[in-house]
Amino acid sequence: MKKLSALVILAALSTPTLACTVEQATAKANELNTKVQQLATSNPQKMAEIAPKLQQPDAVPTDPQKMCEYYDKMIKEVEGK
Repeated sequence: MKKLSALVILAALSTPTLACTVEQATAKANELNTKVQQLATSNPQKMAEIAPKLQQPDAVPTDPQKMCEYYDKMIKEVEGK
């Protein structure tokens, strides 16, 4: 029984994470938008520093997984992390 439990745990840990869906990417885009609006109000100077990165026309990938990674990165940057 212990071996079976260990195998189940090992299998769960080694399973790759599920790919990000378009819906998840859209939710992250909306979250980033909200945070950007808050930053523009609370810290215009920082917003001015980040704005060029957000305005790059080819910045957002078309692959949903890469979109999620991009939005996660930008959310952290807006949050100052």
